[in-house]
Amino acid sequence: MDILPDWLIIDLTLSSSSSAVSVSFDLKPITSFIWLDVSLPVLFEYCGKRVDQMVEAGLVEEIREAFVHGADYSRGFRRAIGVTELDQYLKVEKEVQFDEAYKKELLKEAITRTKENTNKLAETQLGKIHRVKNNLGWELNRIEATQVFETILKGTIMRMCGKRLCSNPA
Repeated sequence: MDILPDWLIIDLTLSSSSSAVSVSFDLKPITSFIWLDVSLPVLFEYCGKRVDQMVEAGLVEEIREAFVHGADYSRGFRRAIGVTELDQYLKVEKEVQFDEAYKKELLKEAITRTKENTNKLAETQLGKIHRVKNNLGWELNRIEATQVFETILKGTIMRMCGKRLCSNPA
């Protein structure tokens, strides 16, 4: 039976020229991987709402500020969610020969593609999680979070948290 925990490394060195003992302590890093697992239909719905929130918070304006016609979308921030999807819209946004209805439809399609690509990214990440767990044998601490995300989507979690915060004594 080990007396010391496995996260502690102790190095004892006895000097041959004296009776002094050198002791050094080192901590091994403790790593814990936590996987919040959410069913894909619920995760996709959540991602869609999250994209809508990002658009409302100024995603289009932020990308517009950095938009460069003909830019390379394979590197840097241009790989971020929404950048490539908004390209076509931003190219015609200022053009007078296109009517507003067409521009509005392009923006709507760009947002839809952003949601679709976000879902694909979530699926890709899930595949990577499964490979790390199954092929590499990493220990993952899986937390089933579908019900939490369903509650978030219903909008009741904030009301519940607020009620608890306000009803419990400080």
